[in-house]
Amino acid sequence: MMRLWIFTLISILIIPALWAQSVTVTDIDGNEYQTVQIGNQRWMAQNLRVTRYANGDDLPYLKDATEWSQTKEGAYCYYENITKYMETYGNLYNWYTVVDERGVCPKGWHVPDDTEWSVLEKYLGMSTGEISGMTAWRGTDEGKRLKSESFGGSNSSGFSAMGTGYRDPEGVFRAMGTDNDYWTSTPYDNKGQIEGVLRGFLHSHSGVVRNFHVPEYGFCIRCIRDY
Repeated sequence: MMRLWIFTLISILIIPALWAQSVTVTDIDGNEYQTVQIGNQRWMAQNLRVTRYANGDDLPYLKDATEWSQTKEGAYCYYENITKYMETYGNLYNWYTVVDERGVCPKGWHVPDDTEWSVLEKYLGMSTGEISGMTAWRGTDEGKRLKSESFGGSNSSGFSAMGTGYRDPEGVFRAMGTDNDYWTSTPYDNKGQIEGVLRGFLHSHSGVVRNFHVPEYGFCIRCIRDY
């Protein structure tokens, strides 16, 4: 009887924990992503690499720098147009992709807004006063906890942010290995110019930056599960 009780207790404690760590999600292209539970939120633990909207429409792949800089529609690429970077770091998307009503995340998931990122930061220990800061580095070690070890972090959260680099509005690729930025779905009115709010990380910094940039930047996307 005692052995049965112990086995039942172990099952109650361990099996749910293993399940929580092993949840995956698959996008419309068939790409499977590991996910991680952080507080009350479940995040993808890998960057999005889908090439179609959720309704099946193709998302334009723009290799040419001029095309990238001039488009006003959703588009994606991968760093330096090298396939191995896509496989490791995911795709880079402009902000037009994020706000397109067709959506790019798997069913039951969405691109997080600014508030959802703030919930994550608060759970990791960032103060309310710091969370509200814009265009500045915020927090203490929250960025370090979100970054992978190869990107100067501890990855204690399991989020696994990597140094993906980005594509600037002129279509130039920059900062592979030293910089990583994620779009949110929240717009910011910058003197009449609507831009996208983002979160950013640097290899050399343990905090998290909150900023806004023009839609023509190419940044990563992480999806979060719907409540």
